Amino acid sequence: MKIRNRIIDADHPTYIIAEMSGNHAGSLDTAKKIVHAAAEAGADCIKLQTYTADTITIDCRNKYFSISGSAWDGENFHDLYKRAYTPWEWHAELKKEAEAVGIDFFSTPFDNTSVDFLEELGVEFYKIASFELVDIPLIKYTASKGKPMIMSTGMATLSEIEDAVEVIALFALHREAFGNDVACFQQSGDIRFHDLLHECSVRLAQDRLRNEIDPGISIQDIAVLYGRTMHRIF
Repeated sequence: MKIRNRIIDADHPTYIIAEMSGNHAGSLDTAKKIVHAAAEAGADCIKLQTYTADTITIDCRNKYFSISGSAWDGENFHDLYKRAYTPWEWHAELKKEAEAVGIDFFSTPFDNTSVDFLEELGVEFYKIASFELVDIPLIKYTASKGKPMIMSTGMATLSEIEDAVEVIALFALHREAFGNDVACFQQSGDIRFHDLLHECSVRLAQDRLRNEIDPGISIQDIAVLYGRTMHRIF
């Protein structure tokens, strides 16, 4: 996979992505400080999440939209996302901040409107979240932009990984020029946790996708996610 001027594979240095998520706590100043801290820590890139409460869920108050367990026990999903999201009007400013400190900038879209917004912003590659790996319309729409895509697989089965990559491959057949590289991204929330079975399933998926689907796109080997805020792609 190539992101801007960086080659990402086993023969090149690790590409480190710092995840901002909702750690800005609603403060643009804090968000900028996170960008600077990421650069100072040696990250190659800062990643945002592009959604609003209304694009990622609905304002429903029944038990199915209430969190059970975890630090957010009893919280309503819509209320939580409304607090945690990164305002879209911040994105351009944070992109400039990242460029000023010499690191890349990209984001995870959660629906077509966020893809359109990120396209207007000039984002050069995309991340598909693990929960969205089964959102085939979103993956297809993101792939239509012809840019590199990183897809988390932490929530996925082998067949779901295959389906996600296959839809990109099938889409590629209808384009004369297709620019997508695809990295399926193994995820772990703890550096001490090494899910060997999942690693094997990802590698099996890669082999089968290369041998059976022949997508005409680059399917990269996968990394282990370092903690919750630092991604490592080998």
